[in-house]
Amino acid sequence: MGSTKPLQDISRSARANRVPKATGAGVKKVQRKPFRAGPYKAIMERVAARWGLFEKAADALDAEKQAKEDGSLKPPKYSRFQPSTTPVETKAAVTKRNYLKELEKLQQQCVGRNIELVLGALPSLENVQDTLTAARQESTDPRMVKAFSLPGKKRALDAPGDDGPATKRAKTGPPAMGRGNAGEKAPAAVHREEKMPFKLNWIDALRGSGHQKNLRMMSGAEGRVESVASSVGALAKRADGERDSKPELEAERLVAKKLAEDQLAAKKKTDEEKKAAELKAAEVKKADEEKEAAEAKAKNEEAARAETVKQGAILEEMGRSQKRSTKRPAEDAIDDSHESKKAKRTNGEPRGLYNHNLACFSNVVLQLLTAALEGKDLTSLFGALKDVETFGVSTLHVNVLNVGTKTKSREMGKMKAALRAAIQRDVGDDAERVRSHLHDVLHRLRDRNASGAVAPFFLQMAFAYGGTGTTSGGLSMRQNMSGESQEDSVEFFQMLMNVLCDAEDSTATEGLRSLFEVITTSTEVCPAGCVADTATTSTPEVSSTHELYVPTTAPINGTSHDLQTLLADSMTSSTEQICTKCKTGAVSKVRSFATLPEQLVVEVRRGTFDEAKGEAGKISTEVVLPFVEGVQIAEQQYDIVAVVMHCGETVDGGHYTVFRKQGNEWYFLNDKTATQVMPETVKDDSEHGTGHSVMLLLKRRQS
Repeated sequence: MGSTKPLQDISRSARANRVPKATGAGVKKVQRKPFRAGPYKAIMERVAARWGLFEKAADALDAEKQAKEDGSLKPPKYSRFQPSTTPVETKAAVTKRNYLKELEKLQQQCVGRNIELVLGALPSLENVQDTLTAARQESTDPRMVKAFSLPGKKRALDAPGDDGPATKRAKTGPPAMGRGNAGEKAPAAVHREEKMPFKLNWIDALRGSGHQKNLRMMSGAEGRVESVASSVGALAKRADGERDSKPELEAERLVAKKLAEDQLAAKKKTDEEKKAAELKAAEVKKADEEKEAAEAKAKNEEAARAETVKQGAILEEMGRSQKRSTKRPAEDAIDDSHESKKAKRTNGEPRGLYNHNLACFSNVVLQLLTAALEGKDLTSLFGALKDVETFGVSTLHVNVLNVGTKTKSREMGKMKAALRAAIQRDVGDDAERVRSHLHDVLHRLRDRNASGAVAPFFLQMAFAYGGTGTTSGGLSMRQNMSGESQEDSVEFFQMLMNVLCDAEDSTATEGLRSLFEVITTSTEVCPAGCVADTATTSTPEVSSTHELYVPTTAPINGTSHDLQTLLADSMTSSTEQICTKCKTGAVSKVRSFATLPEQLVVEVRRGTFDEAKGEAGKISTEVVLPFVEGVQIAEQQYDIVAVVMHCGETVDGGHYTVFRKQGNEWYFLNDKTATQVMPETVKDDSEHGTGHSVMLLLKRRQS
């Protein structure tokens, strides 16, 4: 297969135009080059093998011709019958003639299929039969199939115009009768002529059946050839497409590769820039932190130096004052000469208290006790005034600790730790020690001739870390009351009163009990009126407390609570117990006062818990305080003489202050400062920062 070229006329000029073969040792046989790999290689190899057989057949024909010319070819043997006058055509000649015809037809078929056949020589007669049979299997032309299927029946191959043996006999007529006579016919010949019509009919029938069979073979072969040709064309088209698209695919691959390399390089560059930026930011942050740390260190050092200078000046002045005074070491140990003129106390003005850290909750309780015990004999309540115990702390350190500071220095921490250990090692009477320190603080707060604030530091430390011999007062809870954390003022008051009333000498505690103790009874009552039935009422319970719990409702905008109403509501509380007689409602617990004290401390509880937020809150409802008309409890009339205020969003943190009445004047005390105020300013006020009332001191009105 290949490009279309004119075919050689094999039947006419193949033998005439043959190139004589060269002989001799110098002649080399031309070797056929192997076919290239591809979809047509197998077909071309089969065609080449077939035409190799044709060349061998041509060589055989040449040898036969040469033998005839040389006279070496033996004449054919004639039959015993009388031969005809026309020379008999040999079998080899007939086969050769048929071969040339079929070869011409094959050439025409190849031209129709664009197949170029170039034959160097004709095949020999011995291989004609095999060659024609092989060609028949590959051909699809009807005439070629018919001719190839009957190669041995030369009579059937003869056409009317051909010069075959049958035609020649018809022209010359039958042979002569008798031996040697041309006009006679042999008996065998006569017999053959008699049976000739039957034989001809048989040949025609055979020819028709063979023709039909060949047509069927042809149609099947034609379909196979077309299928093979279609497959070969598709393969060739695919190969051409792959060959044509290969450069494009290679170009696309190179472009994609370059794009991937560019993206990788860009990503690598971006990562490097990001890493460099992070390193630079880290360096800048580190430098800023170092700068801030250095500034903070310098600031702390400056504050420490200023504090040292201040403490030195205070200690120097205190040393001079101590030389001129004969007072006890802890009494008025801090002179007020270092305070400003505005902070100095005028005649009759109450004294403030130093807050050594977070001790505002205890300072307001001490101011409340000062107001409650005004005009009372402190010696009858707390015993004789004695030198307070400083637990081995030097006078210089006593002065430093009394002043207190919020600066967390190492030396201050060491001094407090040593003092705490010394107090805990002391096995003396805890209540007596606290009573002695409290007597000293209250005595100095009542001293109208002294100036400046009072330091309750040793009282608070003795209360928080003492108590090895006490049996009440919540010793474990007392350690939280050292002033190092924010605590509740009501809890401090209750613990302090429990410790003071726990003294070994009962006569010493009787005066305090009579001043603050509240005795109440409670009874369960049915709301349906079953109280008269003893079966539905409980035995009265007697309780003794040093404060009155006053609950408040949830805050409502635009409303306020009257103190008188709150006190009345606090005397009744509901229970979950159902009346056993009427079975209609829950039993209520009604409280009544059996004994009322002279000094009544009332708590206004403002703590609450917000379940939605999950955190503590504060009830900021205003409580109206009746300063003029007073408060009626049972048959007793009470006047308000002190109000503890709390400022802050929740009761867990903030700041405590106190309004305290001294004589006929009201004062606002905020730790060590005291300011005189008008009576109408003593109220719950969130706007001006005074806070909300949490503790009240009521004093029984004298008749």
